[in-house]
Amino acid sequence: RLLSLFWENPADTANHALLLNAGIDYVLVPQIIVNPSAWFTLWRWESPFTAIYAPRSQVSDASYLSLVFDRNGAQVYQVLPQ
Repeated sequence: RLLSLFWENPADTANHALLLNAGIDYVLVPQIIVNPSAWFTLWRWESPFTAIYAPRSQVSDASYLSLVFDRNGAQVYQVLPQ
């Protein structure tokens, strides 16, 4: 449940402390988050977790994260220190 708060609204600055307190230094963003239409071309065992959440913001909108990797829609963000 803890990380679901982050995925529901990544841009919420309260999630900065949530991630830091959980000891999370990096956030891995699956391609399906950045490019939802990729679902039709990716091989998967089950529906992605994005079917559960209706995000109110994008991970890229989070001011406390810094993009450190981006390839084919899969991204890695570093959690910035406070």
